[in-house]
Amino acid sequence: MRSSIEQWNAHEYEAVLAGFHPEVVWRVDPFFPDMDSVYRGRDGVRRFFQSFVEPWEQISLELERIIDERPGQIFVEVKFMAKAREGLEVDVKFPQIYRYDDDNLVTEFHGFTDEAEARREAGLTDG
Repeated sequence: MRSSIEQWNAHEYEAVLAGFHPEVVWRVDPFFPDMDSVYRGRDGVRRFFQSFVEPWEQISLELERIIDERPGQIFVEVKFMAKAREGLEVDVKFPQIYRYDDDNLVTEFHGFTDEAEARREAGLTDG
């Protein structure tokens, strides 16, 4: 996880993609305009990365905390910090779930805007 974030921050997106299963499913809550909510496969995630970074002059991620970790799944909170070309600055935390296979390749990602919803999907609540 930490290595992938370091690669992301170094703009080594292909290195990040190498850690994903070829048929990875990438889901994001609809918090970014003009972006799809689901991307499939490494090419789909590559398109997400390109769309995601395009409006930003500066962009970085930071692992804030590991909320839960179990075989095949890690639930984290990631801090997204960015500065848009127009000057807008963003500093926000997003809960994320990564699911992976026996080879430690990410098979599914889901980024959330709501931690309670993320906790439910991670199996940490009854609801």
